Amino acid sequence: MTWEEEKKALEARFREDLAWYEREWEACRRKLEEERQEWNAARKRLLNELSQSSRKVWELKKRLEALQGLEERYSALEREVRGLRRKLAALDRPAIGRRYLEALREDLALWDELLLAEAERLQTRGLEGFLQELWAKREAAFRHWQAGEDVDFATVRTALVLEWAIWTWLEAGWNPGRTP
Repeated sequence: MTWEEEKKALEARFREDLAWYEREWEACRRKLEEERQEWNAARKRLLNELSQSSRKVWELKKRLEALQGLEERYSALEREVRGLRRKLAALDRPAIGRRYLEALREDLALWDELLLAEAERLQTRGLEGFLQELWAKREAAFRHWQAGEDVDFATVRTALVLEWAIWTWLEAGWNPGRTP
Protein backbone atom coordinates (compact mmCIF):
# COMPACT_ATOMS: atom_id res chain seq x y z
CA MET A 1 0.00 0.00 0.00
CA THR A 2 0.98 3.41 -0.81
CA TRP A 3 1.38 6.13 1.53
CA GLU A 4 -1.77 7.82 0.30
CA GLU A 5 -3.80 4.67 0.61
CA GLU A 6 -2.41 4.00 4.01
CA LYS A 7 -3.15 7.57 5.02
CA LYS A 8 -6.75 7.28 3.80
CA ALA A 9 -7.14 3.94 5.56
CA LEU A 10 -5.82 5.45 8.77
CA GLU A 11 -8.07 8.48 8.38
CA ALA A 12 -11.07 6.21 7.77
CA ARG A 13 -10.18 4.12 10.79
CA PHE A 14 -9.59 7.27 12.82
CA ARG A 15 -12.99 8.63 11.73
CA GLU A 16 -14.62 5.33 12.70
CA ASP A 17 -12.86 5.37 16.06
CA LEU A 18 -13.75 9.03 16.50
CA ALA A 19 -17.39 8.33 15.61
CA TRP A 20 -17.40 5.41 18.07
CA TYR A 21 -15.88 7.62 20.81
CA GLU A 22 -18.34 10.40 20.00
CA ARG A 23 -21.25 7.92 20.24
CA GLU A 24 -19.83 6.54 23.50
CA TRP A 25 -19.23 10.04 24.77
CA GLU A 26 -22.79 11.08 23.81
CA ALA A 27 -24.17 7.94 25.47
CA CYS A 28 -22.12 8.68 28.62
CA ARG A 29 -23.22 12.33 28.53
CA ARG A 30 -26.90 11.30 28.20
CA LYS A 31 -26.50 8.75 30.96
CA LEU A 32 -24.73 11.35 33.13
CA GLU A 33 -27.51 13.87 32.41
CA GLU A 34 -30.16 11.28 33.31
CA GLU A 35 -28.30 10.43 36.51
CA ARG A 36 -27.93 14.14 37.29
CA GLN A 37 -31.67 14.64 36.75
CA GLU A 38 -32.40 11.60 38.92
CA TRP A 39 -29.98 12.92 41.53
CA ASN A 40 -31.59 16.39 41.42
CA ALA A 41 -35.05 14.80 41.67
CA ALA A 42 -33.88 12.64 44.60
CA ARG A 43 -32.24 15.69 46.20
CA LYS A 44 -35.41 17.73 45.75
CA ARG A 45 -37.52 14.88 47.16
CA LEU A 46 -35.16 14.48 50.15
CA LEU A 47 -35.14 18.23 50.80
CA ASN A 48 -38.93 18.18 50.64
CA GLU A 49 -39.04 15.21 53.04
CA LEU A 50 -36.55 16.98 55.32
CA SER A 51 -38.71 20.10 55.26
CA GLN A 52 -41.81 18.03 56.05
CA SER A 53 -39.93 16.18 58.79
CA SER A 54 -38.73 19.49 60.24
CA ARG A 55 -42.30 20.77 60.16
CA LYS A 56 -43.51 17.56 61.84
CA VAL A 57 -40.75 17.83 64.46
CA TRP A 58 -41.75 21.45 65.11
CA GLU A 59 -45.44 20.48 65.35
CA LEU A 60 -44.58 17.58 67.67
CA LYS A 61 -42.50 19.90 69.86
CA LYS A 62 -45.43 22.30 70.07
CA ARG A 63 -47.79 19.44 70.92
CA LEU A 64 -45.31 18.17 73.53
CA GLU A 65 -45.10 21.64 75.09
CA ALA A 66 -48.90 21.85 75.10
CA LEU A 67 -49.10 18.38 76.62
CA GLN A 68 -46.57 19.28 79.31
CA GLY A 69 -48.59 22.41 80.05
CA LEU A 70 -51.72 20.29 80.34
CA GLU A 71 -49.91 17.82 82.61
CA GLU A 72 -48.78 20.67 84.86
CA ARG A 73 -52.32 22.08 84.89
CA TYR A 74 -53.68 18.59 85.63
CA SER A 75 -51.23 18.19 88.53
CA ALA A 76 -52.20 21.60 89.90
CA LEU A 77 -55.89 20.75 89.60
CA GLU A 78 -55.28 17.38 91.22
CA ARG A 79 -53.55 19.09 94.17
CA GLU A 80 -56.42 21.56 94.37
CA VAL A 81 -58.97 18.72 94.35
CA ARG A 82 -57.07 16.95 97.15
CA GLY A 83 -57.05 20.17 99.16
CA LEU A 84 -60.75 20.71 98.55
CA ARG A 85 -61.50 17.13 99.56
CA ARG A 86 -59.58 17.68 102.80
CA LYS A 87 -61.53 20.88 103.41
CA LEU A 88 -64.80 19.09 102.64
CA ALA A 89 -63.86 16.29 105.02
CA ALA A 90 -63.05 18.92 107.64
CA LEU A 91 -66.47 20.48 107.09
CA ASP A 92 -68.09 17.09 107.68
CA ARG A 93 -66.42 16.88 111.09
CA PRO A 94 -67.84 18.94 113.93
CA ALA A 95 -65.95 22.18 114.47
CA ILE A 96 -65.49 21.34 118.13
CA GLY A 97 -64.88 17.75 119.09
CA ARG A 98 -67.34 15.78 121.17
CA ARG A 99 -64.81 15.26 123.96
CA TYR A 100 -64.18 18.99 124.18
CA LEU A 101 -67.91 19.70 124.49
CA GLU A 102 -68.31 17.03 127.16
CA ALA A 103 -65.37 18.43 129.13
CA LEU A 104 -66.81 21.94 128.75
CA ARG A 105 -70.21 20.72 129.98
CA GLU A 106 -68.53 19.19 133.05
CA ASP A 107 -66.53 22.37 133.69
CA LEU A 108 -69.65 24.51 133.36
CA ALA A 109 -71.52 22.30 135.81
CA LEU A 110 -68.64 22.64 138.28
CA TRP A 111 -68.53 26.39 137.73
CA ASP A 112 -72.28 26.66 138.33
CA GLU A 113 -71.92 24.79 141.62
CA LEU A 114 -68.89 26.85 142.57
CA LEU A 115 -70.59 30.12 141.66
CA LEU A 116 -73.56 29.33 143.85
CA ALA A 117 -71.30 28.26 146.72
CA GLU A 118 -69.15 31.37 146.35
CA ALA A 119 -72.23 33.58 146.12
CA GLU A 120 -73.38 32.20 149.47
CA ARG A 121 -69.90 32.78 150.94
CA LEU A 122 -69.96 36.24 149.45
CA GLN A 123 -73.03 37.15 151.49
CA THR A 124 -71.16 36.48 154.70
CA ARG A 125 -67.68 37.81 153.76
CA GLY A 126 -68.41 40.86 151.62
CA LEU A 127 -67.71 41.61 147.97
CA GLU A 128 -64.42 43.47 148.34
CA GLY A 129 -62.67 40.74 150.31
CA PHE A 130 -63.93 38.10 147.91
CA LEU A 131 -62.60 39.96 144.82
CA GLN A 132 -59.26 40.57 146.56
CA GLU A 133 -59.02 36.85 147.29
CA LEU A 134 -59.66 36.02 143.59
CA TRP A 135 -57.06 38.55 142.47
CA ALA A 136 -54.55 37.17 144.96
CA LYS A 137 -55.07 33.63 143.58
CA ARG A 138 -54.41 34.84 140.03
CA GLU A 139 -51.39 36.86 141.10
CA ALA A 140 -49.94 33.85 142.94
CA ALA A 141 -50.53 31.63 139.89
CA PHE A 142 -48.74 34.17 137.71
CA ARG A 143 -45.73 34.26 140.07
CA HIS A 144 -45.59 30.44 140.06
CA TRP A 145 -45.69 30.46 136.27
CA GLN A 146 -42.85 33.03 136.13
CA ALA A 147 -40.78 30.89 138.46
CA GLY A 148 -41.26 27.90 136.16
CA GLU A 149 -43.44 26.04 138.62
CA ASP A 150 -46.59 24.11 137.77
CA VAL A 151 -49.75 26.19 137.70
CA ASP A 152 -53.30 24.88 138.04
CA PHE A 153 -54.75 26.74 135.08
CA ALA A 154 -58.20 25.29 135.76
CA THR A 155 -58.24 27.18 139.08
CA VAL A 156 -57.12 30.37 137.33
CA ARG A 157 -59.85 30.02 134.72
CA THR A 158 -62.43 29.32 137.41
CA ALA A 159 -61.38 32.46 139.29
CA LEU A 160 -61.72 34.47 136.10
CA VAL A 161 -65.18 33.04 135.46
CA LEU A 162 -66.22 33.84 139.03
CA GLU A 163 -64.97 37.40 138.71
CA TRP A 164 -66.67 37.80 135.35
CA ALA A 165 -69.94 36.49 136.83
CA ILE A 166 -69.71 38.91 139.74
CA TRP A 167 -69.12 41.87 137.42
CA THR A 168 -72.03 40.73 135.26
CA TRP A 169 -74.27 40.48 138.32
CA LEU A 170 -73.14 43.92 139.48
CA GLU A 171 -73.81 45.38 136.05
CA ALA A 172 -77.32 43.91 136.19
CA GLY A 173 -77.95 45.70 139.51
CA TRP A 174 -77.33 42.85 141.94
CA ASN A 175 -77.18 43.68 145.61
CA PRO A 176 -74.41 41.67 147.29
CA GLY A 177 -76.63 41.26 150.33
CA ARG A 178 -78.93 38.86 148.50
CA THR A 179 -78.31 35.75 146.39
CA PRO A 180 -78.31 36.36 142.64
